[in-house]
Amino acid sequence: MKKVLLSFVFFLGACNAFGPQVRYLYNGPKGAVYEADCDGTDYTIGACYQIAAKTCNGDFEVMKSSDKNTKTYLYTDTVGVSVVPKQYVYTQKRTLIFYCNQ
Repeated sequence: MKKVLLSFVFFLGACNAFGPQVRYLYNGPKGAVYEADCDGTDYTIGACYQIAAKTCNGDFEVMKSSDKNTKTYLYTDTVGVSVVPKQYVYTQKRTLIFYCNQ
């Protein structure tokens, strides 16, 4: 069980290894709309604002901001009968949807 837990923790760390990510969503009436993801314990919502400023050369408008604490199951068995209590890991999910002012 410790190996499974340790493997999962390394997996979560690898997901966060590349830092905040930004991706293009669509072209809206006021310009291109982007989503910045700044998940994990290493970043704050401020990191999303920094990446938005970098993407838009400092001039952007926020459409939606989200900062949630999520719970993920670490262990489930394949039979459906668990003799080990379910365990969780809590992670931060931070998202900023924004567009660049033109």
